[in-house]
Amino acid sequence: MDDENIEENAEENVEEVQETEQIENVELERVRWDGKLSSPIGKTPFGFFDADPAFVGFAPRAADWAAKRLGFPIVDVEMIDVQFYACFEEAITEYSSQVNQFSIKQNLYSLKGTSTSVNLTTTVMNTQPLPFYLKLSEAYGAEVGVGGNVDWRKASLKVKAGVQTYDLQGLFNQYYICPKTGEKKLERIEVKRIWHHPPPAMNKIYDPMANSGMSFSNLLSEFNWNGMSPIGTQFLLRPVNEDLMRLQAIEFNEQVRRSAYGFEVINNKLTLLPVPQKDFTLWFDYVYKRERDLAAIQGYVDADEFNTMPKTQTQVTEETTQQVVATETQKGLDGAQNSTTEQTNSANNSSDAVLSDQKLPPSSLDTNVTDVSNAPYEFHSFGTINDVGKRWIMKYYLSLCKELLGAIRAKYQSIPIPGGETSLDGAELRAEAQQEKETLITELREDLEVTSRSTTSEQLNQVSDNLQENLKKVPNFLYIG
Repeated sequence: MDDENIEENAEENVEEVQETEQIENVELERVRWDGKLSSPIGKTPFGFFDADPAFVGFAPRAADWAAKRLGFPIVDVEMIDVQFYACFEEAITEYSSQVNQFSIKQNLYSLKGTSTSVNLTTTVMNTQPLPFYLKLSEAYGAEVGVGGNVDWRKASLKVKAGVQTYDLQGLFNQYYICPKTGEKKLERIEVKRIWHHPPPAMNKIYDPMANSGMSFSNLLSEFNWNGMSPIGTQFLLRPVNEDLMRLQAIEFNEQVRRSAYGFEVINNKLTLLPVPQKDFTLWFDYVYKRERDLAAIQGYVDADEFNTMPKTQTQVTEETTQQVVATETQKGLDGAQNSTTEQTNSANNSSDAVLSDQKLPPSSLDTNVTDVSNAPYEFHSFGTINDVGKRWIMKYYLSLCKELLGAIRAKYQSIPIPGGETSLDGAELRAEAQQEKETLITELREDLEVTSRSTTSEQLNQVSDNLQENLKKVPNFLYIG
């Protein structure tokens, strides 16, 4: 019985050893390049180019070429297809990244403020930053009131006789909810124009009481026709410059001899000159500062993004020079404040609900180019890269394969063999690969810099100067008539 148990245990041990050897053989076969070409679809880390037919057809041949450059089949290459394809994908993205960085540096001045929804890879850009200039002109136009992208709004003020100073900001009790902090803040305005001007001088050019006007008595006295009928003056032909000089004389007379019309605005506090002698309605133009800031950032203002609470009616008390804000029901100052508080609280609650329900990621709000990070450049398609670019990619690809193979072989500095041991070249491969990568990137950047606008302009100037020098050497023909 003991002999039978020993034989059974020996057979089991032999079977276990055979299974272990088979597993080791499978593992050894798996971690070595077998020379068989396979499709790269689904075998790259990111799958950037799986839909590119040129990449799908070229990647297997590139893997076979790299393996042979690494010594296959003379020596074993401890890499498999997924590692070759990962290196090939990285080489293409590195080339595309270097080219796109150069393009962004060349065109960022022109791209700022433009839409990020257009892919500009392999797109010829206009050398003039026209979109930037147009947006800049819109901002200037909005400030001076000629075009622009900010609405100039109108409001009226009930001026009272004897009241000279008014708080224009007090006419507005509109609030908004800050999207970042959720706080309620006052909607500040900026006054752009005050419609407070003297009567036109043309109204007094025929005024008989105006000393410098064109009244009948003034005209008759200028021609020494005093006491004569004024009918003849209706048929006088006068040049336009005479009308202009008389208008200028009337304006100077009003400015020097009378209290000139004027106003002063400091921190939205309006002071009227002269002191009003009667009640009248004064109009003024204004903009919302927040609306202007939004237009400056994103180039336009959406009506849905710029919401304010309903406007209120205004009135002026006769006892003070300050404006009093009241509601349409004329409840007085206290009632107006209570009503305003209720409106702002309800608006605050509704705005908080909207903010909590509609939180969008910051990336969804980026619609315009602001800097290098969101310039709309994507990876180049492998099929659109020319032979020069593909040759650089192949060199960089081989360097990546060397670096990866060196990292794999560096795990074991030496391995035992019958009669001794052999050392692996992992460290040498990694050092060589890193040097090659740095050299290739430097060469690519230098080649791209040669094609920059500044370098191209210098070359064109040099060609033009050389052409002028050559033309000076051409003999001039003398014509003898």
